[in-house]
Amino acid sequence: MRNEVLAKNITDGFDQLNYRNLFRIYVKLRKIKLLRYLFNLKLEFEFNVSIFIIALEEDAYDIAYLIHKEFSYLMRENSNEENRLIISNCISSINKVNQGAGMIEEKCYLIREYIEFFQLRHARTLLD
Repeated sequence: MRNEVLAKNITDGFDQLNYRNLFRIYVKLRKIKLLRYLFNLKLEFEFNVSIFIIALEEDAYDIAYLIHKEFSYLMRENSNEENRLIISNCISSINKVNQGAGMIEEKCYLIREYIEFFQLRHARTLLD
């Protein structure tokens, strides 16, 4: 489909070919090989922090852990707001009951990585 879009054979091809939606689906279904394929598309799909946050929002902390390990050198340039959002997602996931209740090791790793952005409200959330 990418070749057809690039050849302009499909009029609304770029609207149909949304890599962020594909990423969200692959993360939800834990399709590692397809995620690797997306990251190998250097020109069409580049890593940024919003992609990492999508993985956290989908309760895929195992995938977020792998992404963080792979792209930790790029994650150093996050803004404070992005770092606070990451730590908030990780802290709120600790108290989840059903989906996303497991993966404690991955959650603890991510919390340790972002511990300097830990705030008092996060401590209250953990204690509740």
